[in-house]
Amino acid sequence: MVTEEVYLDTKAKQRPWVNESLRRLLYFGVAPQEPTGDDGLITGERRQLLLTIAELPNPKRAQVELASLQDGVPLDALYGVLKALGTEKMPEDPTDLQKLLDAQAERLQ
Repeated sequence: MVTEEVYLDTKAKQRPWVNESLRRLLYFGVAPQEPTGDDGLITGERRQLLLTIAELPNPKRAQVELASLQDGVPLDALYGVLKALGTEKMPEDPTDLQKLLDAQAERLQ
Protein backbone atom coordinates (compact mmCIF):
# COMPACT_ATOMS: atom_id res chain seq x y z
CA MET A 1 0.00 0.00 0.00
CA VAL A 2 3.03 2.26 0.29
CA THR A 3 3.30 2.10 -3.49
CA GLU A 4 -0.21 3.46 -3.92
CA GLU A 5 0.34 6.22 -1.32
CA VAL A 6 3.46 7.41 -3.18
CA TYR A 7 1.54 7.14 -6.46
CA LEU A 8 -1.23 9.40 -5.09
CA ASP A 9 1.12 11.87 -3.35
CA THR A 10 3.21 12.39 -6.48
CA LYS A 11 0.16 12.60 -8.78
CA ALA A 12 1.17 9.39 -10.61
CA LYS A 13 4.72 10.57 -11.33
CA GLN A 14 6.43 7.99 -9.12
CA ARG A 15 5.83 4.34 -8.29
CA PRO A 16 8.35 2.76 -5.96
CA TRP A 17 9.64 -0.71 -6.63
CA VAL A 18 8.30 -3.44 -4.38
CA ASN A 19 9.31 -7.04 -4.01
CA GLU A 20 6.11 -8.88 -4.90
CA SER A 21 7.28 -12.06 -3.18
CA LEU A 22 6.98 -10.39 0.23
CA ARG A 23 3.43 -11.26 1.17
CA ARG A 24 3.35 -10.43 4.87
CA LEU A 25 3.79 -7.27 6.86
CA LEU A 26 7.18 -6.87 8.46
CA TYR A 27 7.46 -5.05 11.76
CA PHE A 28 10.63 -4.20 13.62
CA GLY A 29 9.79 -4.61 17.29
CA VAL A 30 6.21 -4.76 18.48
CA ALA A 31 3.43 -4.58 15.90
CA PRO A 32 1.69 -1.20 16.04
CA GLN A 33 -1.71 -0.99 17.66
CA GLU A 34 -4.60 -0.81 15.22
CA PRO A 35 -6.40 2.55 15.40
CA THR A 36 -9.89 2.57 16.86
CA GLY A 37 -12.89 4.85 16.59
CA ASP A 38 -12.90 7.45 13.84
CA ASP A 39 -9.20 6.93 13.13
CA GLY A 40 -9.83 3.23 12.62
CA LEU A 41 -12.68 3.93 10.19
CA ILE A 42 -10.60 6.42 8.22
CA THR A 43 -7.62 4.06 8.09
CA GLY A 44 -9.84 1.19 6.97
CA GLU A 45 -11.42 3.28 4.21
CA ARG A 46 -8.00 4.47 3.05
CA ARG A 47 -6.78 0.86 2.86
CA GLN A 48 -9.80 -0.07 0.76
CA LEU A 49 -9.09 2.83 -1.58
CA LEU A 50 -5.45 1.76 -1.93
CA LEU A 51 -6.52 -1.81 -2.66
CA THR A 52 -8.88 -0.52 -5.36
CA ILE A 53 -5.94 1.27 -6.98
CA ALA A 54 -3.69 -1.78 -6.70
CA GLU A 55 -6.29 -4.05 -8.34
CA LEU A 56 -7.09 -1.73 -11.23
CA PRO A 57 -5.52 -2.76 -14.57
CA ASN A 58 -2.95 -0.36 -16.04
CA PRO A 59 -5.13 0.84 -18.98
CA LYS A 60 -7.90 1.91 -16.59
CA ARG A 61 -5.37 3.46 -14.24
CA ALA A 62 -3.99 5.49 -17.16
CA GLN A 63 -7.51 6.77 -17.91
CA VAL A 64 -7.96 7.88 -14.31
CA GLU A 65 -4.58 9.65 -14.38
CA LEU A 66 -5.49 11.45 -17.60
CA ALA A 67 -8.89 12.57 -16.28
CA SER A 68 -7.25 13.79 -13.07
CA LEU A 69 -4.62 15.74 -14.97
CA GLN A 70 -7.01 17.26 -17.51
CA ASP A 71 -9.66 18.27 -15.00
CA GLY A 72 -7.39 19.17 -12.08
CA VAL A 73 -9.09 16.71 -9.74
CA PRO A 74 -7.12 14.74 -7.12
CA LEU A 75 -6.43 11.14 -8.06
CA ASP A 76 -7.75 9.76 -4.80
CA ALA A 77 -11.11 11.46 -5.38
CA LEU A 78 -11.55 9.77 -8.77
CA TYR A 79 -10.39 6.43 -7.42
CA GLY A 80 -12.91 6.89 -4.61
CA VAL A 81 -15.65 7.13 -7.22
CA LEU A 82 -14.48 3.88 -8.80
CA LYS A 83 -14.29 2.23 -5.37
CA ALA A 84 -17.88 3.29 -4.69
CA LEU A 85 -18.98 1.78 -8.00
CA GLY A 86 -17.31 -1.53 -7.32
CA THR A 87 -15.68 -3.75 -9.90
CA GLU A 88 -18.94 -5.22 -11.18
CA LYS A 89 -20.43 -1.82 -12.06
CA MET A 90 -17.25 -0.31 -13.50
CA PRO A 91 -17.56 0.16 -17.28
CA GLU A 92 -15.38 -2.22 -19.30
CA ASP A 93 -15.55 -0.09 -22.44
CA PRO A 94 -12.85 2.63 -22.32
CA THR A 95 -15.21 5.18 -23.88
CA ASP A 96 -17.87 4.57 -21.23
CA LEU A 97 -15.25 4.74 -18.49
CA GLN A 98 -13.97 8.04 -19.85
CA LYS A 99 -17.50 9.50 -19.89
CA LEU A 100 -17.99 8.40 -16.29
CA LEU A 101 -14.64 9.86 -15.19
CA ASP A 102 -15.32 13.15 -16.98
CA ALA A 103 -18.76 13.48 -15.40
CA GLN A 104 -17.44 12.70 -11.93
CA ALA A 105 -14.45 15.02 -12.34
CA GLU A 106 -16.84 17.83 -13.25
CA ARG A 107 -18.87 17.14 -10.10
CA LEU A 108 -15.72 17.11 -7.95
CA GLN A 109 -14.39 20.46 -9.18
